[in-house]
Amino acid sequence: IQKRPWRPRYDKEYWLVCPDGSVRCRRFMEGSYIDFAVLNMGNCFPTEEAAEATVPEMLVKFEEIKKGVRE
Repeated sequence: IQKRPWRPRYDKEYWLVCPDGSVRCRRFMEGSYIDFAVLNMGNCFPTEEAAEATVPEMLVKFEEIKKGVRE
């Protein structure tokens, strides 16, 4: 059995890693393409500490995305 990744509920706060490596809190809004993109990327975390723990991994993902856009 594979555990489903944590997902924020609508109108609740979650933490994410920004492309510069900082972390910030957002509210998950229904219909927000930004929130859905962040969720799809695996960049939604229940706590600030959980987001901070993934900064190196997320920075690698951001670099992969940037590389694909430049090509």
